Amino acid sequence: MKNFSSLIVLLFFFFDCCFAGGLDGFLNHGGAEGTQHNRAKNDTKFYYTNSDIPILPFFTGFVGTHGTYRFLTITEQTFILVGEGKHGVWRIQENGFIREYRKKEQVGLPIAIDANSDSISPNHFDIIKHNYAHYIPDESWSGYKYPDELISDGKKDGMKDYLNFVDLSIYHPKYGGKYQNHVPIDLPYYYCTMSGNDFPHANHVWKFAMAQPMANIIGPLARRAGMDIKETHFNIIRLHFLEDAGIWANIGTGNVQTDQAIKNPEELKAKIQTLNYQRIDLTKYNYEVYLIERPFFNKPYLFIAFVLDNKVGPSDFSYIRQDGAYWEALQKLGKTSEISNNTENHYPKYYIENYPSQGVSTSKTVYGLPVYGIHHPKRPAFDLTGGSCPQRGGDWGRYPWANSGAGFPSNYEEITPLCDALLMDVKVWGNLWQETWNTKEFLLGNAGYPGKYVINYTGDSNIYGKYTDIYLKDKTNPHMMDLTSDGKVVKHTDRKPNPIEFKLNFTYLGTPPRFNDVSIKQTVVLPEKEDCPTAPTCLIQDSDDVPTWGIIALVLLGVILAINIIAIVLFCYYSGGKENSQNNTKGYDNNGHNSEA
Repeated sequence: MKNFSSLIVLLFFFFDCCFAGGLDGFLNHGGAEGTQHNRAKNDTKFYYTNSDIPILPFFTGFVGTHGTYRFLTITEQTFILVGEGKHGVWRIQENGFIREYRKKEQVGLPIAIDANSDSISPNHFDIIKHNYAHYIPDESWSGYKYPDELISDGKKDGMKDYLNFVDLSIYHPKYGGKYQNHVPIDLPYYYCTMSGNDFPHANHVWKFAMAQPMANIIGPLARRAGMDIKETHFNIIRLHFLEDAGIWANIGTGNVQTDQAIKNPEELKAKIQTLNYQRIDLTKYNYEVYLIERPFFNKPYLFIAFVLDNKVGPSDFSYIRQDGAYWEALQKLGKTSEISNNTENHYPKYYIENYPSQGVSTSKTVYGLPVYGIHHPKRPAFDLTGGSCPQRGGDWGRYPWANSGAGFPSNYEEITPLCDALLMDVKVWGNLWQETWNTKEFLLGNAGYPGKYVINYTGDSNIYGKYTDIYLKDKTNPHMMDLTSDGKVVKHTDRKPNPIEFKLNFTYLGTPPRFNDVSIKQTVVLPEKEDCPTAPTCLIQDSDDVPTWGIIALVLLGVILAINIIAIVLFCYYSGGKENSQNNTKGYDNNGHNSEA
């Protein structure tokens, strides 16, 4: 019976470790052999250092597109994203609207109704409030509607001649006035896809990061770019370039004929665009870098993005279309005086560092490419469609078919993508617990002892620092300590423990790093069976068959489970008569040397 009970406990422990939520699976380094942790497993402070500082969880994962991978890690509450250098980005700008999709089998607005009208009827407002949503997770991919599906035809859900989607101003009554004090959205940002849908290999990293205090805290430029509109940007974390990372611009060579992208079949035959990428002088700009979770085809994806504006003078990049419900709302709120430009900038200029000579920064026009990106020369060879730059903003839709845009439904069409006119190094980091480590209190020696200035330190009595080198025979070490009662060195052969106590008085209280707990399950993510739309990256099988890798994974899991059960049974059987045997223990002396007892 005792062995059977042990088996049940061990089986519970096995399944709990593998499939339960919580963060224990991300604290495996706590108490690892060879780390001088030396706390008992039942110690209430098992997940603390020897100085009572919390041991922090460690996360690692990856995302990828086009066979190129980016690695996300969280170490000591520092989020790090490292991918490839010179990653191409596209320009988009939010237009002050939120696209809301009609829910399945729900009555929609009649075609003639203006969803943003001040005189909309209570019945129609109720339909907008309850029957439309910016994100419909229960409907998966089908919750998204293509631009050419504006009017319902009744074939999918029996509902005919209703608006399948509406674009609502951020000031629409549906949002309860939460954006009433929002600054005008007047800046574009550059972005690119980092992950496939649902990012299954990094979801645990992202979920933990988003539960920490520094998540969803953004700067003033991001607000001007609309990155804080929660219906279009679910979650966001601000990041910073590592020292050697930056942004690069294609400035051409000064030959108008070869600097600009081709536009027609004749130029395609006769012209070759010349590329010349140089590093942007970021000291001339205020800029902010982010990793963003936002919906794409009604699925969450991760995108990297940056927004910048010149430090001196009127903005070179500000723009708002002076038409439509968003502009009219800005006028009513008296916010139009804050807008410095109403003309789209198709050929922006950026300062280039050390160009044309060392120590000189020169403002140069940047040029987009006619292709999807500099790292995508043969998309069809990898079963990917497209390969050309969409050349206008707006909904990605059915790219490369129809007249598709370069981003999202809430983007201006006239802010063109300038495909890969700029490149960025995907080598960024950000703090998760507090804004900076650069404070005198953070992780100070008394940080693990709340409210205490004076900390007791225990040491061994001995002579420390006495010179033995013959060259120093006539010199005395000014830092030598004689902590003995007889002035004699305690030799290693004597080892006479005589603990002494030091007291150190810190002049201010230290603060430890901590983390917000969050339940995270480590589970196997299987692909959905629903057909994938023409999104840039989809983790969906084209057929309804169970994928080969899925079968292999399930078989391996079954084999591993069987081996564990057999091992546990054998362990219980053979250990039954050894309950009173002594446990061998391993420890480490104060010098870090292994010693067996």
